[in-house]
Amino acid sequence: MIRDTDWIETYFEVVTWINEQLEHEDSLPYLHEHHKGRGGLYELAEDLTDEFQKEYEGVAWGEELEYYDVLEMFLNNKNK
Repeated sequence: MIRDTDWIETYFEVVTWINEQLEHEDSLPYLHEHHKGRGGLYELAEDLTDEFQKEYEGVAWGEELEYYDVLEMFLNNKNK
């Protein structure tokens, strides 16, 4: 499957976020549910990226919606 630049950029940010969360012993429960080796993390990152891309498809990022803020809020809300 060919991925577009937006998907790849989001995937990178999701992987970065997951890594940051896993550095803390008290990382969020959602991550622990899906942390079943590297394969589980690969799938988790891909699933979160797909879900974010689908939910925000066609959004014009800019003044009213800041991409990084929305992505961080999305990821944090997934882990409550």
